[in-house]
Amino acid sequence: MPAKCDAHYSLFMKGMDFRESCYNCKFATIERCSDITIGDCDSAREYPKFKKGFSKSIILLNTVKAEIFWNSVMNLFDYRVLDLASEVEKNEQLRKPYDRPATRDIIYQEISIMPYDRINRKYAISYGYKQKLSVFFQDLLLNWLYRDLLAVISRQQ
Repeated sequence: MPAKCDAHYSLFMKGMDFRESCYNCKFATIERCSDITIGDCDSAREYPKFKKGFSKSIILLNTVKAEIFWNSVMNLFDYRVLDLASEVEKNEQLRKPYDRPATRDIIYQEISIMPYDRINRKYAISYGYKQKLSVFFQDLLLNWLYRDLLAVISRQQ
């Protein structure tokens, strides 16, 4: 089953099963105490021609030490310099901690007593056969092939 059809993935993407500390994280800001921050690139849609079919990550260089290190390894990466202001706008964890949902305690109670299949039926993104097939192909195929395949499937409907 594709990860996107899993209850944990669904809950995580909605911020409903984070650790308690994530809702009060003092590091959820652009000012970081680490040399380097690596995370999901939420502004990836602004770079449509970059590595189609792959997820994109951000590497934030927070100190001079990090910049020196990056300069020594950057030739090993296929990268683009991103617009930091746009990333901060789209990536909430670079501005503030995730808002704690009122249902989080209930979810944790259910997870502790319910079997996985019931949790999955209750919280997984509801996908029918076509959606599951689409997610499967989207995760495994390059974007160009996925779009062409969807176009063929759409014509047959």
